[in-house]
Amino acid sequence: MESLSRVEKYGKSSSRRKKSGGKGAWIYSTILFIISVVLLIRFMRIPADPGALQALESTLFFFSGLFLVIYLASFMSASGQYSEEQIHAMMTPNRFVIALGMLSTFFHLGLLLRLPSVEQGGIYLYQFAIICTVGGFLYGIVHYIRFFVHMSDWKKDQKKKQSARRNLQGREMLRDCLKYERMIREVVEKDTEIQQVFRWNRFDTQLEELMKHIEPYFQVDFFSEKDLDHLATVMESLKNIILVVEQHPRYRHLTHTDIDSKGAG
Repeated sequence: MESLSRVEKYGKSSSRRKKSGGKGAWIYSTILFIISVVLLIRFMRIPADPGALQALESTLFFFSGLFLVIYLASFMSASGQYSEEQIHAMMTPNRFVIALGMLSTFFHLGLLLRLPSVEQGGIYLYQFAIICTVGGFLYGIVHYIRFFVHMSDWKKDQKKKQSARRNLQGREMLRDCLKYERMIREVVEKDTEIQQVFRWNRFDTQLEELMKHIEPYFQVDFFSEKDLDHLATVMESLKNIILVVEQHPRYRHLTHTDIDSKGAG
C-alpha cells in the first residue's frame, strides 16, 4: 500500500504541475497571438486587384474550413478511447478555437462572395478575417501540443501505477506462499500418518522445490507480469498440496483436537 500511495501522491502533484503548465501555455500563446496581430496589422499588405483578392480569400476560406474539420474530427475520435475524466477534459475541443475557426471560415466566405473594395475601407474586414484565421490556427496548434505532452505524461503515470500495483500484488503473493508453507508443515509435523503420506507422494521434495522457486523474489524490487504468473503457479501448487492433506482422515482428527484443546484452555 505504501508504494501505491507514493504513486498516487506523485499523480496528484503531477496533475497540479500540468494544470499550472497548461495555464502558462495559454498565456504564452496569447502573448504570441497579440504579437502576431500587431505584426500583421503593421506589415500585412492586402492586394487591391479583385482577382488576387478572390484567390487570397478562396485559399483562406479553404484553409480555415479544413483546419476546423481536422481539429474537431481528431479530438472527437480520440476522446472515445479513454474513460478518465482528466483525459476527456484534455481531449475536448476548445470552444475558443472552434469559435475562431467558425468565425474565420464564415467571414472568409462572406468576403469571397462580396469582395469589398480595399480602397473603400474593406481592408479592415480582410485584416480581421486573417487575424481570426491566424488566431484559430495558433490556439489549435497549442492545444495539439498540450494534448501530446499530456498524453505522454499520463502514460508514464499509468506505468508507475501499474508497477506499484504489481509490486503490491507480488508482495502479497509471497506472504501467501509463506503462509501456505507454514500451514502444510504444521499439519505434517503433528501427525506421523500424514507425514508418511506426505513423503510417499514426494510432497516434501515438491514443497522444497516450490520454496526455492520463490526465494529470488524476496530480493526483487519490481515485479513483472511474468513474475506474477510464476508466483501464481507456485501458489496453486501449494493449494493443491493443502487440498490433498485436508482430505486425509487424520486431518479432521487434528482439527477437532485443536479445537477441543483451545476450548479446554
